[in-house]
Amino acid sequence: MKKLTYVVLILVICLGTFFYIKTDSTSNVSKKSNVDISVDSKFEKYEGGNTPVLDKYKILKKINNDIVGWISIPKTTIDYPIVRTTNNEYYLSHDILKHESSWGAVFMEYRDININTDKNIILYGHNMKDQSMFTQITKYKENEFFKNNRYIYFDTLNIEGKWEVFSAYVAEDSFNYIKTNFKTNEEYLKFLKAITDKSLFSAKVQLSAKDQILTLSTCSYEFKNARFVVHAKRVNK
Repeated sequence: MKKLTYVVLILVICLGTFFYIKTDSTSNVSKKSNVDISVDSKFEKYEGGNTPVLDKYKILKKINNDIVGWISIPKTTIDYPIVRTTNNEYYLSHDILKHESSWGAVFMEYRDININTDKNIILYGHNMKDQSMFTQITKYKENEFFKNNRYIYFDTLNIEGKWEVFSAYVAEDSFNYIKTNFKTNEEYLKFLKAITDKSLFSAKVQLSAKDQILTLSTCSYEFKNARFVVHAKRVNK
């Protein structure tokens, strides 16, 4: 999968300096940061496992050690690194270089620790007026887009991932679509049925207790505290 944002990022870094510029909607302040491009041996392995970090992602850990993956969705503007920290608040208001930003960053649920094996990997991003961050997951509100754009590409730093969309819906804040801990297979299957039944459209994707799913979440505006949610099943191992 071609990652234009990633390619541009690496080209800039290879010149010796990484410039990250984002204009704040109120202050119009530009920001710049220098990044050491050398790669330490401690970044050769990821998440304490034995699988090496993919070559194309090694540099990302030098930019920010919180970076844990990359997401891209064809026919959208979504093509971003994913960060994770010890809470779900910090990256609501900080970018991937840890600068304060109203755009924030696309970030992972902090409770997802074993991201190559946890059952429900949850990613959050703002719904921005400039169509950045996770705004364009709302394209899945359209039946035509849902039918014709079924795959999301979400990689961890050491494993490439392809995921098939099977559910998309507007959720109330009382609906627990961000559940991460399942004590039994039966509990997980019940959860999968609940999120499938809420979908705006039918995908006819077979799900089992062995499946790992990806959950994308952003704000929606149908009612107070509405969220738009997309779920996808991992289809490569």
